[in-house]
Amino acid sequence: MLSKKAQGTFSGGAIGGTVIIIVLLTFILIYIAVVPSEYKEEFNLTPTPPADYVVLEEHPGRLFIEDEDSSKTEFNTVSIEDVVLDNTPEQESTLLLPQGIVKKSLFSADILTFSFDVDDLDAINKIYLSANIIDKRGSGLVIVKLNGVTIYESEEPINKNLKITLPRHYLLESNTIKITTSSPGWMFWTVNSYVLSDIYVIEDLYSEDDAKVRRIVFINSETLADAKSIKFSAYPKRISDEDKEVNININGNTIYSGVPISNSGIDIEISKEHFKSGTNNIEFEVEKNGKYELIYMDLLFKTVEVKDEGMVKYTFSISDKQWEKVEDSRYECELFASKTSGDKSINIELNDNVLRYSFDNNYEISRDVCEFLEREDNEITITPDEEVYLNVIKITIQNK
Repeated sequence: MLSKKAQGTFSGGAIGGTVIIIVLLTFILIYIAVVPSEYKEEFNLTPTPPADYVVLEEHPGRLFIEDEDSSKTEFNTVSIEDVVLDNTPEQESTLLLPQGIVKKSLFSADILTFSFDVDDLDAINKIYLSANIIDKRGSGLVIVKLNGVTIYESEEPINKNLKITLPRHYLLESNTIKITTSSPGWMFWTVNSYVLSDIYVIEDLYSEDDAKVRRIVFINSETLADAKSIKFSAYPKRISDEDKEVNININGNTIYSGVPISNSGIDIEISKEHFKSGTNNIEFEVEKNGKYELIYMDLLFKTVEVKDEGMVKYTFSISDKQWEKVEDSRYECELFASKTSGDKSINIELNDNVLRYSFDNNYEISRDVCEFLEREDNEITITPDEEVYLNVIKITIQNK
């Protein structure tokens, strides 16, 4: 009894398993029939390859080498905005008092006292005390003291404009000026006095902002890479009374340091290493008391190239999806070329790989070049030794 029951149970399970397998196979066949082709390829559900990928197809035509010199010289000019370099002092005036009086008798004295600050002692070229004498009594002296040191003593007439230099070596960051007059002495019954107007401190200051000027120029990587020589040119004009030194540097490298001749051009050969692709900083500076204008400034990039008649160059791109096929051993990357007439072979440079291929009896070339291709950007150059008429050059990623 137990044996029969076990046999019956086994028989029912076998039938059920068979039904499940049949159902699963039915669903797989339906999936294969309706699933899109790209998913069939992804899951290896069909051996049929996808459509070929043509990544390059060009028709070069006639290629030939000229007998004369096949090189040519080209110039790429990058213009630079004019600059004015000014390191001459500019005046700044500070009014101390519109009008005041100094006087002295035997028993009293009126003194004018002023305070002023100097922000940057190094920036000062000269500094003056200026005032007008509009009235006076007696014959006393005008006496000026800077920080307790007498720097001026003189009897002055009415309508005199005083311009008294304040010595730099007595100057401090905070300064005091005192103006007074001398005593009448034994003439004790008299008074010496001066009436002063428009009392100013006048500074001649240098400004670094105008003495240094920067220009930014953009140079693309192709221009820099192809340059055989680089020249800087400018036309200087002196505005200051004296000749002064001018310095020019590019990205921190000095390319010129000297006294330019006014109205005479500057031409300087510059090392390619001083530049970089993208933005470049050019700084100009003039020494103190100099003022120059630099105009007609250019950077001249000289290149020497082979003329196009003897070669053709093409670029093409390989997508990530196409690159998967390049790396798949089931695919090949056929380089195909055909000619109508001309040389028996051609030189092909594919991504810096120099190849020489001969045409077969059908005037065709067919080679697998997968090993020379690169993901994304690719470049191919075709050069004949002698004249050839090339109908087509084509690269196709296809099933072997």
